[in-house]
Amino acid sequence: MKLPNTAIVFGSLILPKINEFHNASLAYLNGNELASYSKKALIYNENYVCSSDNEYPIFEVDGIKVGITICWDLILPEVYRQYVSKADLVIIPSLWGIGGNKLQAKYPFSLEKKYYREVCIARAYENAYSVLFVNSVGKYESPFYADRMMGGSLAVMPPHGEVYFTNSKKSNELHVVDLDFSELKKFRESYATDKDFDYYRSKKLF
Repeated sequence: MKLPNTAIVFGSLILPKINEFHNASLAYLNGNELASYSKKALIYNENYVCSSDNEYPIFEVDGIKVGITICWDLILPEVYRQYVSKADLVIIPSLWGIGGNKLQAKYPFSLEKKYYREVCIARAYENAYSVLFVNSVGKYESPFYADRMMGGSLAVMPPHGEVYFTNSKKSNELHVVDLDFSELKKFRESYATDKDFDYYRSKKLF
């Protein structure tokens, strides 16, 4: 019996690359390395030890083209535009914590969680692909940054929007999400935001 293809995306890992270090995410398919992505939006202690590049790798699993970004890259729409018309799914491994800023404390809801959930939805719709945001759980401590991880992984599939969300903080749980890419095809046929972007860019408006 043929086993199904299994892709694993790791992130974040500090990897050496030609006399410098990158905060990287690695993708493997059936044990073979397919892609390595370097985080663009470096923050906190990453700025002291890491560099980046302008590479946006794509790998394919069962006909689905997959791109990768990492955590705080989410704030840069320019990063996600690099995958327009190239990816069907962008996976975002993340270490997004609860946060301790003054504005967060003024609301009864998690402003950090609302922030990344809304932005994930925007990235999916504006670029016409699915987004899988995989957040960490547990505790993270360093001399630069210490915070509780809040969990909160999600999947976005246009035209339905957020099709999966979990608040679970259990590190020993496996979550299975079935993404129907035929729905994405329907969205692209009626809302060709990916093709529109290429068209307006060709007019040198930006």
